[in-house]
Amino acid sequence: MAFILLFLSVAAGNHYIASKLTVEESIDQLFKSNIYDEAKKKYGVNGIGIGKNEKVFSVTLAEQYEDNKEEAKSYFESQLSSRGIENYEVEILINTTDE
Repeated sequence: MAFILLFLSVAAGNHYIASKLTVEESIDQLFKSNIYDEAKKKYGVNGIGIGKNEKVFSVTLAEQYEDNKEEAKSYFESQLSSRGIENYEVEILINTTDE
């Protein structure tokens, strides 16, 4: 019984190590996900981008959705954190140009 438990914990440990993504990979996965479409519907997001050297995640909201600024910031901070992307500042910009 002890051998089976040890084997399962080692196997589970190896699976965890193998599935752990680098920050670069996590960022790539973030942009491949449907995060933009979800945020567009929820908060009026009309652009997202990342400055890897500056460690800034930028989000642009349409002007009429400016009231969603804090909620959008919390949403993206949570999304980054849940993917292991730490130490990135989330900056919310308001697009004031007519589209």
